[in-house]
Amino acid sequence: MEIIMMLPVIGAVVAGFLILRKVLAEFGGPSREEQYRLLEEEFKKADNKITGPNTPRCPLCGGDTERFQYPHLRVWRCVDYPRCRGFVKATKGGTRYSRKWHNR
Repeated sequence: MEIIMMLPVIGAVVAGFLILRKVLAEFGGPSREEQYRLLEEEFKKADNKITGPNTPRCPLCGGDTERFQYPHLRVWRCVDYPRCRGFVKATKGGTRYSRKWHNR
């Protein structure tokens, strides 16, 4: 009989514990802004990685390229960027545009 009378108290304690755990998890972990910033950094890092055998080759040296986002366009840039300035636009233009830019 005493156990039946204690059930509401036990339920209230368990509910209080769960709420407290959730509140502490929110304040203990990174904020939403921090989570979004970390996700953006992760996406930027993933955006610059070499994506595999389907990527275009560098028109100047024939090497691998990586996808790179400039403020005004997206290109496939040579992985030896400081030495080789070859790139292929991710949209129209292709290698012809890269050679024209290189010969300026």
